[in-house]
Parts: sequence; C-alpha cells; structure tokens
Amino acid sequence: MVPPSPLSIPGQRRPRRGLLTRLRIALVRVLGCLVLLLIGGMVLQWVVTRIDRYRYPPAGELIDVGGYHLHLLCLGTGTPTVVLEAGGGDSLEMWARVQPTLAKTTRVCSYDRAGLGWSERGLFPRTLAAMTHELHTLLHTAQVPAPYVLVGHSFGGYIAQSYTHMYPDQVAGLVLVDSAMEDLPLRAPAYQVVSSPPPIVYTVGQGLVLTGIGRIITPLFPEASDKLPPDARAAAKAWAQDLAVVTTSIEEAQQRPAIEQEMRQSRRSFGNLPLVVLAHDPAFVLPATIPADMQAVFREVEPIMQQLQQDIARQSAQGTYRVVPGSGHYIQHTARC
Repeated sequence: MVPPSPLSIPGQRRPRRGLLTRLRIALVRVLGCLVLLLIGGMVLQWVVTRIDRYRYPPAGELIDVGGYHLHLLCLGTGTPTVVLEAGGGDSLEMWARVQPTLAKTTRVCSYDRAGLGWSERGLFPRTLAAMTHELHTLLHTAQVPAPYVLVGHSFGGYIAQSYTHMYPDQVAGLVLVDSAMEDLPLRAPAYQVVSSPPPIVYTVGQGLVLTGIGRIITPLFPEASDKLPPDARAAAKAWAQDLAVVTTSIEEAQQRPAIEQEMRQSRRSFGNLPLVVLAHDPAFVLPATIPADMQAVFREVEPIMQQLQQDIARQSAQGTYRVVPGSGHYIQHTARC
C-alpha cells in the first residue's frame, strides 16, 4: 500500500522555502521586470524616432553624392555663396537664426554631414580629408557655384580650413566661429582630460538613447538649442535622441585626436585670404549643468583659447580677430543677428 503524501494529510503544511530561495525568486522577478522595461523602452524609442522623422521632414534637398545622400539647404540669391559648416555632432538647424538673415543679401547653404540630421551615413571613416571631400562632392553635384565664403563653427572650423587649403581657388573668404583649435590639447593638457571622456561614457550614452532612457534624463545641452526658433529647437532636440545621429556624433568625437593631427600636418598660411576669427566672450557665464571642476578647467585655459584664436587670425595677411560681447561657444545663437 502506497503511503499518503504529507501534503494530503489534513493539517500538514507545505514546507516553507528557505530565505535564499525566496531571494532568488525575487531577483528573477526584478530582472524580468527590468528586461521588459528595457524592451519596452527600445520599442518606444524606435517608434518615437520614426515619429520625429515624420514631424521634422528635410528642409532642403537630399543630394546623391555617390551611393548615399547628403541633406543640403540653400536660401537666397547672389554671390559669393556662403557655406555654413556646423559644429561636432550638430545638424544644420544650428544655423536657423543666421541663415535666413544672410539669405537676404546673398545665397547661403547649410548641410548635414554624413550620418547627421537627414544625411545618410557615408562610405568613408570620419577623417578630415574624407569630410572635406564629401563637402566638395556635395557642392559640385548640387551645382552650387563658387566662389564660397566658408563659415565654420567649432569642429566645423577644421573642415572649413581644410577645404580652403585643398581648394583655394574656390574660396573667397573664411569665417571661423569660435573654431576648434588643434593645438589646445597640447597647450592645455587639463582641457584634454575633461574634453575626452573614456570610451565607457560613450557606450553608456548610446545605451541610454537605445533604451529611450536618454529622453528622460539627458536633455540637450541648453546653450546648443534654446536660442533657436521653436521648430529648429524641437528638431535639434529630436536629433540628439536619434541613435544613428548619436552614433555618428560619437565617431566624430573619437576621431578628434586624429583629425587634430591632420590639421597640424596640413597647417599653412592662408596668404591674402580675407579671414575673420570670431571668439566667445571670456566673461560668458557657463551653464550650471557643467560640473564645477570642469568649469574651473575652462576658466584656467581661457587665456590659452583666446591666444590660439588670435594665432589663427595671423595666418592670413587680412586676418581679423574679434571677441563677440555676451556670446558663448554658440556665437550664432547668443549674439544678436
């Protein structure tokens, strides 16, 4: 005869689980919830990205430059053509205050570098030579007539200078808007430390965007968008949470040391070319979102920054250096138009 199961005996209780077993079950449940939340965040991120692409259609034309398309926006008529080159990771929306104003007097073109804004990812690594070649191909294919006045902001200053050296016959003038300076990391090692985060920071940033968490906890750096017209501001903030755009921005940032070396190797005089170097106001109050230790480093290297900007202006016999009162790094936003 088979003995009755202890569980079938009236009054017999099921054995209690041990503490370790209960902890394991709780941990599995928590991990399961986290996985579901992450999957939900990824789906939401994908959906919202598609909605953003619908809400903010390309303002200009998508030009085939040989296997991929670059987004080009041209306004106004006249010569010479002004070509606007945005800063690192920035889309053409960053010129939204400036371009319509300049278009009242001449033709003005802005564009998204490969992988940024509405432009598709390019076929070449993010080297200075490749980005300069892409701009040249874009202008030639779109039949934008030379001569050009190149305007480069921040990282875009490298490309504007490189283009001037590679195609001098096409450039009538050069304007550098708080341009990046290839010698700054050498002259100010402290700045190099705070401006070059370890790779894990980029990985975490991509993860936050991929899972949609970035839309909640990482708003776009205020100075880079809050002075823009409403539509441009909304589009710029949307690009800041687009995984493809963020990935390209990271690639540009990681290539920066190599690009700075390219700049040093190709550096030479601009001869008699009209050159205007615009620098931010040294008294500009940095946003409170920047940690205090980083603000201290920026203040420490401020004289070096201004000196290097003056050095750039001296590379042309017609070079001019100007500090724009009340402006921050995004001079085109904080200065009066």
